[in-house]
Amino acid sequence: MPWHRDETGFALIVVLMLMALLLSLGAVAANTARIELQIAGNDLHGRQALEAADAGIEHALAALRLESAGRNGASNGFDDELTSGGTGGALAALGTMTMLADGNFYRCAKLSGQSGDDGYCVRMADNDDETTGTDDPTTDADDTVRLISRGSVGRAERIVEARIRRAPVYPCVVCSSQDFPTVPGEIALLPGFSSDSYDSRAAPYDAASAGANGHMLSNGDVTLSGAPGLPVDVAGDVTATGAVQTVSPPANVAGDVDQFAVATRFVPVLPCGPPYPTAQPISGGAYDPATGTLANVSPNEVIELAGGPSGEPTEYCFSSIQMNGNSSLRANGSVHIRLTQPSTILGLVNTSGRAADLRISSSVNQPPPIAPAGPGLTLGGAGGRLVAAVDAPNAQIAFAGAPTDFFGQLVSGVPPTAGLSARFHYDEALDAPEIYRTGWRELRNHPPS
Repeated sequence: MPWHRDETGFALIVVLMLMALLLSLGAVAANTARIELQIAGNDLHGRQALEAADAGIEHALAALRLESAGRNGASNGFDDELTSGGTGGALAALGTMTMLADGNFYRCAKLSGQSGDDGYCVRMADNDDETTGTDDPTTDADDTVRLISRGSVGRAERIVEARIRRAPVYPCVVCSSQDFPTVPGEIALLPGFSSDSYDSRAAPYDAASAGANGHMLSNGDVTLSGAPGLPVDVAGDVTATGAVQTVSPPANVAGDVDQFAVATRFVPVLPCGPPYPTAQPISGGAYDPATGTLANVSPNEVIELAGGPSGEPTEYCFSSIQMNGNSSLRANGSVHIRLTQPSTILGLVNTSGRAADLRISSSVNQPPPIAPAGPGLTLGGAGGRLVAAVDAPNAQIAFAGAPTDFFGQLVSGVPPTAGLSARFHYDEALDAPEIYRTGWRELRNHPPS
């Protein structure tokens, strides 16, 4: 009878080893699933925390826009919001003031359905905007600040910072900010000049229903020089820190005349560069990011700037724009052009027809008492028509060919005397200035995504 080895024990060992292996694999799989679930949860919470932080920025913007619905709300820039550690003014409506672990005060609130420590906390910070001396973190000098928002969901925290800008607001269609001792910075209204107002939010300009907010404002003198058949007609107030005088009639002022008034403070335009953006959404022309210049290539070229929706302009930063010939510049949508050097912009076309949708800001500084060597900004409109809000408080402005109609607002150090024989129409929509983001960055992402 053959002998057989008893293999029962060996089979048991194999089964036990297989079971152990399967258990180990199951444990690994369960641990992997747990880690992946935790990663997915962290990712979800991280995205929710980012959404909460963004919601905080939008809540703050809504509160600021509500305050800026009229000129008075924007009269002190963001100074009131910078009080109480950057939680004052319109930001007080956001929620409870709380000091967080970084030692700063915030206004904190929750999204619908959030509880516990979930939610967002927001504060405002100055952007080091003083041009001389040390920075004052409680004073806004350039209508630009930073909003910092912390969003928290579960263990996740995302901190974002948005740079916020408010368009300047001045009660005038023609505004002269400086008084030059050697080259008088006065407003000289010439025969045929007229001013009035309209509201582009309600309807396009109609002379038959024009308003009486075509104000003149000068930190110098104002002279009115009419001629037979060509009167000076101001449908608004005339305000000057110096004298207001009629050099030759007929000259009519429908509103109040205020001489030797307190000087108006004009918000300085700070340089946007260098450096200049490496690329900008421009069609046509030649843009050099090394120098920041934009120029037409051919004499009849059309340069087009892509814009955003009303109230959310696309920002452009140039050292200068230099145009010649019959070239033209078209702003398609809401556009904000910032310039740091003397520029010549011809054939300006604002496709929306709303002054607030084409803003031109120049930081060129031509201080008194030295007479400027030349204009800091030269403008030419298509067909003699200009629709824009121009802010060049320290520069001399000139027109390339006197416009027949200017819609919007013109702020300058020295106004374009040669052009002040045209019809100027203040757009009352500028009384409610836009507040919009000009930049965004993330400061903290925890846990890292």
